[in-house]
Amino acid sequence: MKTFITIVFILFVLRWLLKPFIKFTVQTTINKMAGEAMKRQQQYQEQQRKAEGTISVDYIPVKGNTKKPNPGNKGDYVDYEEVK
Repeated sequence: MKTFITIVFILFVLRWLLKPFIKFTVQTTINKMAGEAMKRQQQYQEQQRKAEGTISVDYIPVKGNTKKPNPGNKGDYVDYEEVK
């Protein structure tokens, strides 16, 4: 019975000592992860901003794969009215 009481007492003391340490450690880790995520988000947003008049090319075709357009098929004619 004495051993059981000693074990229970030790567990309560450990819980009392470790609870603030674990809370601080978890809180610090979460704050650090949130700060890193916000930093990455800001970097991504800065990369996405473009100065006016800039052009971004996502695809550059291979030079060896050029096909001549079919001269008979030049597209659809769109009738329009000029508005002044």
